[in-house]
Amino acid sequence: MRKLRHCVLFLFILSVLFLFSISICSADESIVSITPSQQIVSPGDSFSFNVTCNPGDPVKSYEFKLQFDPSLMSISSVSEGLFFNGFTTFFNDGDIDNTNGKLTNVYNLILGSGNVTSEHSLITVSCVAKGSIGQLPIQLYDVGVTDEEGYLQVTTMNGIVSVQDEILLYNANPANNSENVDTGLNSISIDIEHLTGDAFNYSISTTPDVGSSSGSFQSNGTKSCSISSLAYDSTYEFTVCVQEISSGQWTNQSYVFYTREMTADDVITISNPDPSNGASTIAVDLSDVSITLTHDQGDVFNYSIVTTPDVGSTSGVLENNGTKTCSLSDLSF
Repeated sequence: MRKLRHCVLFLFILSVLFLFSISICSADESIVSITPSQQIVSPGDSFSFNVTCNPGDPVKSYEFKLQFDPSLMSISSVSEGLFFNGFTTFFNDGDIDNTNGKLTNVYNLILGSGNVTSEHSLITVSCVAKGSIGQLPIQLYDVGVTDEEGYLQVTTMNGIVSVQDEILLYNANPANNSENVDTGLNSISIDIEHLTGDAFNYSISTTPDVGSSSGSFQSNGTKSCSISSLAYDSTYEFTVCVQEISSGQWTNQSYVFYTREMTADDVITISNPDPSNGASTIAVDLSDVSITLTHDQGDVFNYSIVTTPDVGSTSGVLENNGTKTCSLSDLSF
């Protein structure tokens, strides 16, 4: 009798091993993927993703592992998805290793008869983004999907999470490290975007000081700062500071540009003085003097007109070619 029981037990084990033998069945490929395939989060954010299966043939069980960059995120928990919803299952939520960036030994199978042919989530993974920013690949490996007879063909599709500040700064004009910038430049600009569309405060400052601007409770878009009096062959820096209103957190970024050298073509011609140089017998009620200024390259320029003795003065910044006039008063005989 004991020998008979041993024989029956042996045959039962043999049948189980046969049922779950590691064989690759000829079938359409099932797709196991990270969903969403791409998402953007900020440092400190909680977020989640699914591992999803789109069966090529009826599926009875699955297993897989995944890896990630532990410097950018940690896994908080793993929960069973809806793929086997309605069935009694034997689910293992895996082993979380946030030190080495792995989730291993995730598996699930339907107890008893039944299989699934519809796409749905295998698991949901809840995570927290760490303080660093960067690109965070979520990669599947050792993926297995079976029917009642063995393993099915499977294709995996990984995901990527971009961990970045909620405030984005881009399209700086001039771009960082721009060279040969014209001295006639009269504005700098930057695109500021809050990822959630919330309002923000900002300021733009320059070193040396050639202009500044600021704004409160601003919306996404291009922010500009008027500047003036750039010198030839000089280095300028502008710093953009943006404050997220809800958290009070600041995002700061500096950009450098270099103005061009003065050349032989940078000639300003002074002509047509009125009164002319050396003129005499000028009426004491003369109301103004004038001069024509012409930059050969058409660039803007700064100028000043002064008188000795002081009967009047004037100046201009970022002026164009043309006649410049200075009002006079109190001329003497």
